[in-house]
Order: sequence, then structure tokens, then C-alpha cells
Amino acid sequence: MAVQYDVIVIGGGTIGLSAAYHASCRRDSQGKNYSVALVDQYDVDNDNNSSKGYERMYRVLYAPGQRARLVESAYAMWHEMEAYTGNQILAEHPMLFFGFPNSATFEGSLQAIADTMDTLGIPYDRLNSPSEINNAFPMFNPNGMPSNYVGLRQNMGATILVQPSFKAFEGLARDNGVKFITSTKATTIDLGAEGPPYLVTLADGSQIEAKFLILAPGIWLNDTLKYFGLQAANSWSIWTMTLGYYNTAPMYRNTLPVWYEFGSAENGLYYGFQPTGQGPKNAMSEYPYAVKISADFTYNKTNNVATAITTPPSQDILNAITNRLGSLFQQETLSSNNALSGSEDACNYSMNGDGDMVLGRIPKGPGSTSYWDSASLFCMASGRGFKFTPLWGRVLTDLAIDGETSYQNDIEPFSPSRAGVFQNA
Repeated sequence: MAVQYDVIVIGGGTIGLSAAYHASCRRDSQGKNYSVALVDQYDVDNDNNSSKGYERMYRVLYAPGQRARLVESAYAMWHEMEAYTGNQILAEHPMLFFGFPNSATFEGSLQAIADTMDTLGIPYDRLNSPSEINNAFPMFNPNGMPSNYVGLRQNMGATILVQPSFKAFEGLARDNGVKFITSTKATTIDLGAEGPPYLVTLADGSQIEAKFLILAPGIWLNDTLKYFGLQAANSWSIWTMTLGYYNTAPMYRNTLPVWYEFGSAENGLYYGFQPTGQGPKNAMSEYPYAVKISADFTYNKTNNVATAITTPPSQDILNAITNRLGSLFQQETLSSNNALSGSEDACNYSMNGDGDMVLGRIPKGPGSTSYWDSASLFCMASGRGFKFTPLWGRVLTDLAIDGETSYQNDIEPFSPSRAGVFQNA
């Protein structure tokens, strides 16, 4: 006989943990907190999910206005998490976006971002040349930039400390009584004509059942979507991204911003962080001021999960980062332009064809605006979802339990019903 819960969450990354926590805070008509089960095929903290690693970028600099509004809400919720748990989650530093003013990227263009900041009245400083970028951040070499580079400096930037944030949501969920069912996979999801109740059979043969279902499956999205007659469209792929840690020299390490370079869209997008003491132990034990630097492009794309999770860091990408750092920074900034030995790593981005996230109710067919009752979904985070973690947990809970959310207008660009997201399984 199936064990009964009010809510089942499938996927134990940070978004799934956030959703489980928020669902456990909701109460039924009798004033009783909902019972919640969270299922993950691995241990909750593992090296395969999208929550691996040590830092993510928080920033309010967005071209679409609704995203800037949403991320401001997430910012308040991150601080709420810090106050509630007593642990630092955001290491706040100035944010620097710089590069070609109209370079078209997934992030929008610098000019479009500046226009949105102006429209919303969000303060920032415009840096109109490489020399002005250097005046604001002396560690950057103006001679290593094209003459038409510009920059945007914004003080509401931060490094999100991944492991403390993960532990915060896990701890709060456990404190609220969430049942963690780990190291076993959801092998089937049985649903009626409209959906609930959702009967989930696990790899060990046991079953759990709930009225409400939340999916946060990461790159394993097709393993769960198939029970709804869906799979990712052919344009979906997994991008294996390469990163490394680089030791900072004393002169500039305390004033480094969190930064993103808008070079050419094909192979000129790089980003990096300020020292936070977070990173792989083999590097940080000897170099506690090392920083993560990565390229926001890849040469390794696949739609096969097994291939993605076994693809190593790309030496070609590491070479490209080394070459770029040699001209981008003043010589006194980094101890070496090469990644620290053993710090090289790879992470996987689940990428929709249009490069954007997928968040909403689960459609009954590709492009359909009819939805399965009492179920919600987040997938194809595209490497851009982490900063929204506390907010997306709330939104997923709203959508599953209430069928709507007060953030509905702002999340419409992420709709699972938009063209090119899903196809029939």
C-alpha cells in the first residue's frame, strides 16, 4: 500500500529543496502543515546534480524588466534565509558587467540592461571606456580591451555560497518534517485523467502517493516528463561547461568584483568571482584566496545524460581562459593565468533551444495551455536558475497547490507552453 503524503517533490537539488521547504510551510484547511516527501536518485548532496560546486552569481543586472523585479524579490528572500539560519549565504561585492555595448548574448546586451536599469530606477554607474573601467577597477587592463568596451557597475552584486545555501534549505526542510527518500529513483508516475492523486513507484518497489506533485529533475527531465507524454524538444541539449580556480595576488584580491565580460557571442564570454574562501579543498587548503573563473561557452554539447556526467573539463576551454586572462588583467592580479592543479572541473547546463528557463504548470501536450492539475515543473535552468532558488521554491509550491501564483505575469517568459520546449514522448 502506498504511503500517503500531501506533496511529492522529485529532484533534490537546491530548487527541489526550496520547493520542499516552502510546501512544508503551507497548511491545509484544518490548519495542519502539509506532509512532504522529497525523492532523489542520489544522496541529496551529490556531485551529479546542478547544485554542485561552490559559488553562483547573484546580480540584478538584467535586460528583461520582469527578471530584474523577480531577482530583487529573491535577494530579499536570500537575506531572510540568512537571518533565519544564522549563516552567511551571500558574499556581497560590486558587480561589473563590461564589454561591447550591443553584444547579443543570452544575458541580453549591456545597452539593453542599462535601459532597463534606467526604466526601473535601479542605480548603477556607467563606465564609458576601458580607461573608466580601469579607474573603477584597477585590476583590469585597459590595453587588453577593445577601445569601444563599456561597463556597468552595480553595487547589489554577490557571490551565492552554494554549500551554505544548500545546507540551509536542507536543514529547514528537515526541521519542517520533510521526508527525504534518497538513493532510489522514481521509476513510474501513475496519474489519472486529470492528474492527482499521483502514485510514484520507486526503484526499491515501494510506492508513495500525493495530491500535489512538484518536479525539479535537472538534466534527468525526460525520465519524469515521459509519464506526462512529454519529452524535451530536439533543440534541448546539455552543455558541459569548464571552470578552474586561479590564485589571486595580494594587491587586488580584496577589491575584485564579481564580473562578466560581454565579448563576442561565439567565444568571448568569460566571468569570475571575488575570493570567498569557498572552493575545492585541494586548491583552497593551499590557496585560500583563489577564485573561480569560467568561460560561458562550450565545445561539448549532448542530449545524453550519461555522456554529460562523464565528460571531463575541456583543455581547449582552459587554454582559452588562460589566454584571455593574460591580457584582461594587470599582471599583479593573478599569481598565474593557469588554473590551479586539480581545481579544473566541469558542470552541466540543461539548455532549452532558446536558452531560457522553463517554469510553470505541466502542459498536457507540446504548446498546450491545458495543464495537469496540482503539478508544477522547473527544468532547463540553463545555468541561470540558482539565483532565483528561494523564489522558485515558493512559485512551484503556489502553482502545484493553488494552480496560480502572484508572480504569474513575471514568469510568463519561462512558460512550459511556449514553442520549442517540449515534444511528444
